[in-house]
Order: sequence, then C-alpha cells, then structure tokens
Amino acid sequence: KRDLMREEAGFEADAERWVVDERRIELRRMVKETWYQIYLVDRSLETVAGTARLLDDLIRLAESMYGVGKAGQQEIFQAQLERSKMEEMRIGLEQKRRTLVATLNTLAYRPPETAIPQIPKTSLPPFSFSAAELESLALAHRPALKSLKAKIDKAEAGAQLAEKELYPDFTVSLEYMQREPAMETPGDDMYGAQLSFNLPIQSDRRHAKIAEMQASKRMAVQELAVLQNQIRLAINDGLAQLERSRKLTRLYDKGILLQAGGAIES
Repeated sequence: KRDLMREEAGFEADAERWVVDERRIELRRMVKETWYQIYLVDRSLETVAGTARLLDDLIRLAESMYGVGKAGQQEIFQAQLERSKMEEMRIGLEQKRRTLVATLNTLAYRPPETAIPQIPKTSLPPFSFSAAELESLALAHRPALKSLKAKIDKAEAGAQLAEKELYPDFTVSLEYMQREPAMETPGDDMYGAQLSFNLPIQSDRRHAKIAEMQASKRMAVQELAVLQNQIRLAINDGLAQLERSRKLTRLYDKGILLQAGGAIES
C-alpha cells in the first residue's frame, strides 16, 4: 500500500508540474501576441499619418481650386470630413496602444506605465508546417496533455490502492523499557512484542472508493480526448486564418493599393 501511495503522490506531483509548464507556454504566447498587436497598431498609425498628409494636400488643392472657381465647396467639406475621420482613427489607435503597452508590461511583471518605443518594421519568418506536422508536435510536447496522462496514471494507482484497502493492515511493534532497582524490586528490564491488524468489514465504503477512482480515470480519459480534439481544431482554424491573411496581403499588394494610388494621382 505504501508503494501505491508513493506512486499516486508522484503522478499527482507530475500532473501539477505539467500544469505549471502549460502556464509558462500560455504566458509566452500572450506576450508574443500582445507584442504583435502593438506592432500592428504602430503600422496602422504610420498609415493613418501618411493618409492624413495626403488629405491635407487634397484640402489645400480643393481650396485653391474653389478659390479660382474650378471646384465646388462640397469637395472641400468632403476632404475635411475624411481628414477628421483620420484624426478620430489616430486617437483610437493611440488609446489602444496605451492599453496594449500596459498589458505587455503587466505580463512582463513591469510597471504598466513603462514606455515601449515604436516597433520597427520586420519581416515575418516563413511558415511551412502542415496540419499533420503541427498536430504531431502538439500531441508529443503539449504539457496539458502530459498533465492529463499523469492524472490517468494517478487514478489507476488510486484504484489499485482502493482495492488493497479490502485487505487488513498488519502492524508489528517491539517495546523495551529499562528499569532501575527500586526498593525491593530488582529492576528487571521489560520487553514486549505486539502484532495487531484491522478488520476491513466496511466493504461498502471501500467499494465506493474503488468506483470513485475508476470514475476519475474515465473523466481524465475523456478530458484528454476533448483536449486533443480542441488542439486539432485550433491548428486547422489557425492555418485557415493564416491562408486568409496571405490571400488578403496579396490582394492589397497587387490590387487595392495600386488602385488606391491611381485614384490619388487622378
């Protein structure tokens, strides 16, 4: 029984250790995600600033053309309205950046007001993993899966221990007492031995414990299957979003941005 108790405690410790490792990975993911959100806001602010400069030029152009009677007043108002929209967007982006900076500092255990300079442009590394490769990596290394497997092993050891409780526990003890001569007694030392055992007659409680451990094992097995399915879903959903972003990037580079540039020149 002691061996099973030691084994059960070891599996429980392993499960908690993998939970800590899972949390570390989750923290790294949150830090990286927040960093790239700040990166996105910085690029958006650059775009808004460039658009605002173009609109300022258009406003001056519309005012000049209106002054010589070659444009209507509504064109000035339209350009000014678009310029105000850019200012509104800039204010919203700056507020969002302050929130993201505070979030990143909190994740990094720094004061929330710690300044983070503008993140320069960087090239994203190529990504060529397939869904099968990502799934294989996740199933082999995901700490949450290892934690659930340790819980399954713990439940198995607990069930075996509960079955052992149907048998009695034996206790053997030896005693020795040293006595000094006193009054008329010679002071003979005393020795004793004792053998005791319990009678596990309350079998219902012990059978209930066995059922509890078996139910815990089934629950852990089902949680493991659910998490594996969630991992597969997350991988396929992430790859689908990545492919969508790639297609949109090509669309903007080859189509929308060129067309917008032509419209501005016109």
